[in-house]
Amino acid sequence: MKRNLNKFTVLVLMGCIALTLGSCLKNNKYYNNFTEYEASVELPLAATKANKPFAVSFDVADTPTSYYAVVNVASVEKLNTVVTATLGIDSAYLNQYNAEQLAADPDYEPYELMPDSTYQIDSYEVTIPAGERQARVKIMISTSKMDASGNYVLPLTITKASIKVSNWNHLLMNIGAKNKYDGVYETTGTFVDYANAAWSGNYPKSTQLITQGLRSVGYADVQAGGFGFVFSTGTGLSQFGNFAPVFTFDDNGNVISVTNYYTDVPDTREREARIDPTGINKYDEATRTIEVSYFMIQAGADRGHMTEKLVYKKAR
Repeated sequence: MKRNLNKFTVLVLMGCIALTLGSCLKNNKYYNNFTEYEASVELPLAATKANKPFAVSFDVADTPTSYYAVVNVASVEKLNTVVTATLGIDSAYLNQYNAEQLAADPDYEPYELMPDSTYQIDSYEVTIPAGERQARVKIMISTSKMDASGNYVLPLTITKASIKVSNWNHLLMNIGAKNKYDGVYETTGTFVDYANAAWSGNYPKSTQLITQGLRSVGYADVQAGGFGFVFSTGTGLSQFGNFAPVFTFDDNGNVISVTNYYTDVPDTREREARIDPTGINKYDEATRTIEVSYFMIQAGADRGHMTEKLVYKKAR
């Protein structure tokens, strides 16, 4: 009899504890009753990125590259009805984002709206079948038509839907184009200045090669803070104004020309660049190493000679 009474007491206590815990959970500030949530349609990458820009890079190619924007139904259970949605270009939100960032930081570089000529979306309409959660919108990116110096964003939003539209609805894709030579390199080499024997190369150094076209890259010296060529004066570092080489390759990885990035900048020094044909001037696909030899020209005459070896370290 005593044993049965103990069993009964335990059962009662367990029931009380369960009721108490359930009550505590419902009163807890972290408790959410998901069954009360209204189903909504959203852009899941916008949720992941908190409606902020995120980088998407593609290899430069003659043919367009496919990319997809995913539309998602957020709900406790899968819906038994079809969900439809229409996407659109969200330039107003991009302008708002740029304005907010500029107000907080005067040095902020605003994003540019991606030009119509650089992408194609055949249909902005989305249908998510009953019992499913996702559908996709296909975006064709024409990397060969993109200006490599552009800071582009393709902003998408859901303009209307058959159910509620979530707050995660601002997809800001910062789209860039990169060829196989693009990246961060460790650079070693030599530099001889014909006008000043005290000046020499600042090696080793970190260099970024930035896509300028299908087979060309511009030279951004990290210590220059952008496109430029930094050297040693013997007492410190300096750089040539309005000068940075651009390397152009053929299909076999040979460097076929070296030009100046600053071709459209007026400069009385008339700085240009040309390849030294006696150099190696070759990209090694296996080691991702570039060897190149070139001259800086000033006022029509060779001013300096650079011989460099650039070893790939990581993506830019």
